[in-house]
Amino acid sequence: DKAVPFDEAAVGLSVLETAFGSLMGLVRDGTLTLPALVERLTAAPAAILGAAGAGLGTLREGASADLVLFDEAEEWLVDASGFASKGKNTPLDGELLQGRVKLTIARGEIAYDGVGLSEGAAA
Repeated sequence: DKAVPFDEAAVGLSVLETAFGSLMGLVRDGTLTLPALVERLTAAPAAILGAAGAGLGTLREGASADLVLFDEAEEWLVDASGFASKGKNTPLDGELLQGRVKLTIARGEIAYDGVGLSEGAAA
């Protein structure tokens, strides 16, 4: 069951909602540049999965029109109860993060509007 306290949950964590804000810490401390972080969250996974040729992880002409807009400075408090994911377990619940995704466009359609998933988007 996914709706249980963290220490009683099945193996696995909800990290999608906190990934960008968590990893922005590496930019702030100088470990990564912002362009390097964006590459590691987009083009690198597409290359590992062999999907770069399919137009994933790139902005080139003919690509799948997958875009993310973010505010690298916005501070926000992690509240797992508000996650779009069905799993609500994260060790970051209650933590203050800096950097937040504001809009996600997948295949040219809005999938996440900064508040929640659009109809048809998988949780």
